[in-house]
Amino acid sequence: MTLAEYAEHDATALAARLARGELKQRQVAELALSALRRVRAALGAVVDIYDDVPPTLPEAPTGVPSAPFAGVPFLLKDLGTAQAGRPQTCGSRLLRGRVVRDTGALARRFAELGLVTLGRSATPEFALSLSTESQLYGSAKNPWDPTRLAGGSSGGAAAAVAAGAVPVAHATDTAGSIRIPASACALVGLKPTRGRLVGNPTGPSPLRAMDTEFVVSRSLRDAAALFGLLDRFGARAQRTQGLNVAVTTTPWGGYAIDPEVEAAVWEVARELQALGHRVEVASPRFDYDRFVAAATVGWAVGFDTYLEALAAELGRPLDASQLEGVTLALYRAAKGLSPAAVAHAEAEARALCRQVAPFFRRYDLLVTPTLLHPPNPSASTTKTAPTSTSRAFSGSATAQGSFCRSLTSRANPRSRCRSPGAVRGCP
Repeated sequence: MTLAEYAEHDATALAARLARGELKQRQVAELALSALRRVRAALGAVVDIYDDVPPTLPEAPTGVPSAPFAGVPFLLKDLGTAQAGRPQTCGSRLLRGRVVRDTGALARRFAELGLVTLGRSATPEFALSLSTESQLYGSAKNPWDPTRLAGGSSGGAAAAVAAGAVPVAHATDTAGSIRIPASACALVGLKPTRGRLVGNPTGPSPLRAMDTEFVVSRSLRDAAALFGLLDRFGARAQRTQGLNVAVTTTPWGGYAIDPEVEAAVWEVARELQALGHRVEVASPRFDYDRFVAAATVGWAVGFDTYLEALAAELGRPLDASQLEGVTLALYRAAKGLSPAAVAHAEAEARALCRQVAPFFRRYDLLVTPTLLHPPNPSASTTKTAPTSTSRAFSGSATAQGSFCRSLTSRANPRSRCRSPGAVRGCP
């Protein structure tokens, strides 16, 4: 198998060939490592490569039943679930050299499924950006157009998968961090229902369980298969014919949308209608500014104690020598939160959920753009600047990710799938 042939396989196809004995795990791993070295140099998608893995893999099938994705190359994001004995920096100078002590539940499950982790993908510092840029590692570029960014915060994962280095990769999403890079890089990106998958937070709080972990993939069948294998509750039959579909291209918050992006959404709507679904122009109504204010509190809650524990563990200060401007601003905001402010934000988030619930009882799907504009040009953001403020960054992120950030506190799954065509060279 050549490198080009390897890059054409999704995880399902690669696993099938490995299971039939047509390919060997070491052979596939070496091809993946070669590809990862290329995307690291050309795109900045990968921050660590595990050259020590291939010798540990079996040279030939063992004769025992294998895991469903046995031997399929994989990446873990440099944030979230992790492997014991491997570094994890969360894209921050604060965590340089830190080694993970315990393997996370989701990382353990990925290994049980046979996925072979060959490195870590890039993330902005503590995932606090919709573009993958950090002072520690630089930026992750878009393989479709390297003059543009890959999105964030799972931009390293998305760039590596879109470039063909691995067929699927771990990703996380609080306010668009799976869906935005999936959109920028023409991948399938799903933010699962809160608490649905192994290793994801559970609980009734719509603010404190916003973060979810899953994957980005090139094929829908890979995403569907992995979802089923990670599902805490087992597969459920879903109606797929005659769905009630709402479509909107009017951004919450009053922001402008690129005309070509809007046209792509209506093309999808026409295709859904042609498939027999009932399509209407409709949108949930809620106070967007109140949502953003509540969500910002949700992101800040506990961030100060989290950073302080890491700083104490490593013996490092929480200042500009270790942290970027936005991270410091969020840390200071977290230090200033009062119990009353947190309680108010929780109440606002619960009210939002109640307000939009009737809409999702009427409609099975809501179709929107993922981003309002094509992927940002490289070096177009100021997120890593020492003078950045949480308010300034929140404003720019809200404008580009209006649809992703909204309703992110609801328990509904939210996904980004490929749409036909391209917008100025990018999908």
